[in-house]
Amino acid sequence: MSLSGSLAAGFGVVLGLFAIVLAFAISAERTTVGDFNKLLAVDIKTAGLSQKSVVSMMNARRYEKAFLMTYHEFGFEEAKSRYVMLMQANLADARQSLEDIRHLVTAPRSLEQLRLAVDGIDNYEKSFVTVVNLHGRLGYIDTGLEGEFRDMGRQMEALLNRDKEPLLIIDILTIRRHEKDYLWRGRSIDNQVVQLALTKFRKDVSLAVKGDREKKLFELADLYEIHFSNYVETNLQIEREKRRYLAAAQTIEPYLENLLADALTKSNVTQNMILRKAMRTERLIEAVGVIAIFLGILMAWKVSQRITTAIGLMIIFAKRITAGDLRTRTYTGKDEFGVLGRSLNHMANALQEAIQAREDRAAELESINATLKNEIIGRKQAELEIREANAALEQRVLDRTAELVKSEKRFRQLVDLSSDWHWEQDESFCFVVISNALTTLCGQHIQQYVGRPRWDMPTNLTPDQWAAHRLILNAHQTFSDFEFQILFDPANPQWLSVSGEPQFDVHGTFTGYHGMGKDITERRKIEESIKHLSLHDVLTGLPNRTLLHDRLAQALTYAARYTHAVWVLFIDLDDFKCVNDTFGHKAGDKVLNLVAKRLQSAVRESDTVARLGGDEFVLVLAEHTHGEEISSAIERIMKKLSPPLIIDEKEITLGCSIGISSYPRDATDADALVDCADVAMYRAKQRGRNNIQFYEYKAKERLRTKNDFRYVS
Repeated sequence: MSLSGSLAAGFGVVLGLFAIVLAFAISAERTTVGDFNKLLAVDIKTAGLSQKSVVSMMNARRYEKAFLMTYHEFGFEEAKSRYVMLMQANLADARQSLEDIRHLVTAPRSLEQLRLAVDGIDNYEKSFVTVVNLHGRLGYIDTGLEGEFRDMGRQMEALLNRDKEPLLIIDILTIRRHEKDYLWRGRSIDNQVVQLALTKFRKDVSLAVKGDREKKLFELADLYEIHFSNYVETNLQIEREKRRYLAAAQTIEPYLENLLADALTKSNVTQNMILRKAMRTERLIEAVGVIAIFLGILMAWKVSQRITTAIGLMIIFAKRITAGDLRTRTYTGKDEFGVLGRSLNHMANALQEAIQAREDRAAELESINATLKNEIIGRKQAELEIREANAALEQRVLDRTAELVKSEKRFRQLVDLSSDWHWEQDESFCFVVISNALTTLCGQHIQQYVGRPRWDMPTNLTPDQWAAHRLILNAHQTFSDFEFQILFDPANPQWLSVSGEPQFDVHGTFTGYHGMGKDITERRKIEESIKHLSLHDVLTGLPNRTLLHDRLAQALTYAARYTHAVWVLFIDLDDFKCVNDTFGHKAGDKVLNLVAKRLQSAVRESDTVARLGGDEFVLVLAEHTHGEEISSAIERIMKKLSPPLIIDEKEITLGCSIGISSYPRDATDADALVDCADVAMYRAKQRGRNNIQFYEYKAKERLRTKNDFRYVS
């Protein structure tokens, strides 16, 4: 048999064995795929849906807690729209997952657990939505039941006279304090104390108040009690509903966990069965593979024996040919190696003939090589001389280039070290040269002004200022330190200072200007900062005493021209020293900053808020021509100052004493108006602080009340 026939027979046997294994593997694979598809379609999908329902339920519980924790912070409607809808969406996802599981499972136990879980979700959602609606009914501060009974409390307090009815004020404060205790803790004892305080308040009202005001107070007290009782009852309903939905939530989780555990158990059983089938198939394939390997080795050994014999003869042939024995010949059998041997024998014949021809040609070439060798030696000598001349020339060029680079580098360093720049203008005052230093400062767009005069640049100078500068240029005079602001970048303008001198030719004809310039932006910023610090308070940034007197003088001049009134308010914070002593001077500085911001937000832009020092502030209210306007302005200022200040998470409540004077009623110059307001402020301090006093300009006082402010006119 030929070599190719032997190989074909051996490979045929091996391929037949592999075909048998492949058929068995395909059959096993189809069975395994069927089991695996069942695993994916039912068991794993059921486990995934169970896990999804558990996650959806956990998310619903998280949004439930988020609503209960944040509805006071965000407001009821905001918290409801944020979290309740998300919770209901997650519950809907859980229901949908359970519905999908119901289409996959058939076991009665699983179907019963599905039904109980869905019922639990429905009960949980229903009870929680009831709790949400009850919270909406409760409200917060100014809404719902809480807003209603708080409003009743404020109305009762507004009907009382603080100076003449202190006992009733104490009763109201007691009711409000216990009301806050209940809102904070929710204890039944706090509710009982509120009811007792209301009873005492009614009793004291019947003794101290008569007429319509007594009737109104009793009516407000009854409404307060009704709204507060409704609030308490609603709180109790919330607690009952909470217990219901918590009980429902606790029943849902075991059902969902059982569903997940059943699905995972079935999935594991199916996976183990698939694994056993795969292992059996693997063992069969391994056995057939071992048999195929044995047959392949046997076939390879037989074929290799034939190949080794033929190759050994050819190696001997090759060694003899290499040693120069061109008469030797190799194996000439009938197989494939015999064909190769005959070809090698033909090659040996051709090689013997070629060597003889090469020897004849070598003798002919030897004579030609001798002639070429002499010619090559002459050419190499000429190339060496040319190479030496080129090397010397290149060295001279390199040395000269290095000197030029070094010189240019020194020149650029000198130019870059200077903060000034050079410029030149022609006889028409148009730029002909602008040095790179100014380009670096202002940007490449500065070069577009070559060929144009300086006044074409965007600057802060007025036409009159440019006209004065052009008179100097037309007179061909030297100028120095001509300062202006260049506005290429409006957000970051730059200040420049230039100096120049005229140029004349040998005949005395004017040929233009040349000069130097420098950047003075930093110097200008420092000057403006010093000016600002001299006119403003360092702590609050408000105008200080100097700027206050300047603005007040301007306001008085304007008022005298147009017959307007000007009001000066002198404000002193009550018990500010206690803040520094209790919380430290840093907290006191933060209090002064917050008070300054509140005062600025309470007045018009045309008004002035200044700090004289310590805790003293002065307000100048111009263009308030009517009494109603100044009353409204004072009410707005007091409303801004009344809320507590939050400093380092601590709540600080400060009152203020205000003294008011006006132009032209009390005085006609700035110092006198401030002094009059100061006197009125000290009188407010003497009358119990945290009140307002107008400066007295008549011996007889007349008191009146308007907008809850008591002042002297």
